[in-house]
Amino acid sequence: MKDFPIVQELHYLDNAATTQRPLQLVEAMKDYTLKFNANAHRGIYSIGEKSTEIVEDTRKKVANWINASPEEIVFTKGTTEAINIVARGLKKSKIYLTQLEHHANFVPWQQFHEVIIANYDENTDKVNFDFEKEFDVLATTYMSNVTGSILPVKELIRKAKEKRALALVDAAQVIGHKKIDVKDLGCDFLAFSAHKMYGPTGVGVLYIKKEVQELVKPLIYGGNMIKNVTLEKTELAQGIQRFEAGTMDIAGIAGFNAALDYLAQNIENFSLNEEKLTCYLLEKLDEQKIKYFGHKNSSGPVVSFVLDVHPHDVSTILDRYNVCIRAGHHCAQPLMQCLGVVATCRVSFAGYNTKEDVDKLIQGLKEARRVING
Repeated sequence: MKDFPIVQELHYLDNAATTQRPLQLVEAMKDYTLKFNANAHRGIYSIGEKSTEIVEDTRKKVANWINASPEEIVFTKGTTEAINIVARGLKKSKIYLTQLEHHANFVPWQQFHEVIIANYDENTDKVNFDFEKEFDVLATTYMSNVTGSILPVKELIRKAKEKRALALVDAAQVIGHKKIDVKDLGCDFLAFSAHKMYGPTGVGVLYIKKEVQELVKPLIYGGNMIKNVTLEKTELAQGIQRFEAGTMDIAGIAGFNAALDYLAQNIENFSLNEEKLTCYLLEKLDEQKIKYFGHKNSSGPVVSFVLDVHPHDVSTILDRYNVCIRAGHHCAQPLMQCLGVVATCRVSFAGYNTKEDVDKLIQGLKEARRVING
């Protein structure tokens, strides 16, 4: 696509790790840097006020994307920091996690809380929850970054609420493929990253429902998150301001603003294309008798598979064909252990991908088998 020059040279199939950026984002970041570079919420002068306007306009667009209030949107460095804010900010609790979780939604909870696990069943492609167990927080992915499995998040949150538990959703993998309604879901927290929705790295979002903001202590203390400071004590600001200490990546937020506009204009066509390509890839893998995981129920545009060749070798050979995939444990080692593998090859689609990308991938996989097996 003309908006993504890099994919004219590459068959880029690692979008679950990060999506490519449209030219509109590049121009927005350049425009900010050259014309409005000033600290937000500080200077009472024209470019300072423009910088603040860009941040707050982006906050409104993010809120609209997930049907929240701007007063519930915290800018972070990414999904990992967003989840850490909650995991480290809540009092010690019992946390219900799934075996599908990315390390970003597993390791922080494991460090500071007691965790219980809902196991994943590869045969049914479902997570087996036991809501008779006692827990204080449900922390679940919306979509697995390995199997593409989409969980029945709304129903899970409903059951968690019956236990009077809080609910956090890791939406990093799904947010670039569909809009989310946090009011409909009923979650208390939602975390995601801009760079998985055609935006820049270094910018993320944490949605915190107004009613629970006082339950979470800030992760970072310093400037911009205080109401008053004396030699004896510090009084913190109320609401989301207390979670945004220091200077944020304003240029990145300006780029995210443009990315949100771009995605809003294209998401329906992109999602349809991703669905078609996922089906096409699964057909091709079946033809080649290549084992893949998941995709027995509701799934997104992420496919992990294994050959009789190590994933790292596969990725290296595919690179000769200008095909970019992910090879490894995908920051989901508990799930790898469940699947009985150390690593997988992973293909993940974005709106700019084409059937030619899949065909080139299959060609490379055949070559990988030939080279390794002779």
